[in-house]
Amino acid sequence: MSEKERQEAISSFLFGKKKLTGETKTRLVKNGKQLADRVEYKDLLSPTSNPMTTMTHLAVASYEKREHVFIADFPIAYLKVDRSKHGMPKEYTRITGKLARLICEEEAE
Repeated sequence: MSEKERQEAISSFLFGKKKLTGETKTRLVKNGKQLADRVEYKDLLSPTSNPMTTMTHLAVASYEKREHVFIADFPIAYLKVDRSKHGMPKEYTRITGKLARLICEEEAE
């Protein structure tokens, strides 16, 4: 890994919670803000919805008694993109702290 690739690695955050079933659910979230200044991503950013906008849409839908209101989630859609097909560079994720230690311990076994 080159020094430039190290510097451009995207930091990530891991969130987790224990479900009522006792199962642990985790989500690894990348800091997409780091991509905002990169030319390759100029037209590709997709920020999450502002909570006030979402609540306004729901209020209007309720007031108008709309029958069909839905949300859509595209699981790991970001990871399914063929980066080379779109001329996008390789991307690396920076994992630090306790998570990095845990991964290293698991991989060592």
